[in-house]
Amino acid sequence: MTIQRLQLDSQIDWIPMSLAASLLGIHPSQVRRDRAVLQELDLIDYTSHSGGFTRKTLESLWIFRQLVSQRGRTEAIKQISHYLEP
Repeated sequence: MTIQRLQLDSQIDWIPMSLAASLLGIHPSQVRRDRAVLQELDLIDYTSHSGGFTRKTLESLWIFRQLVSQRGRTEAIKQISHYLEP
């Protein structure tokens, strides 16, 4: 199974929530749920008042979304830490 990396311009450091949802192809409420999972697993840093995501956080969400589509949400939650760099 192949997990593709998100291709973004190297100058992009921060992405607003609405653009992140669009790039991920999901509703903003699903982005928030996915973010909460990764945050609970201590895999991302997120400041709620920022209204968007850092490049690294968006890349983590991207990988998580691919795992969800390929393996289902439960398996994605179990396996995501193996795909993210410490």
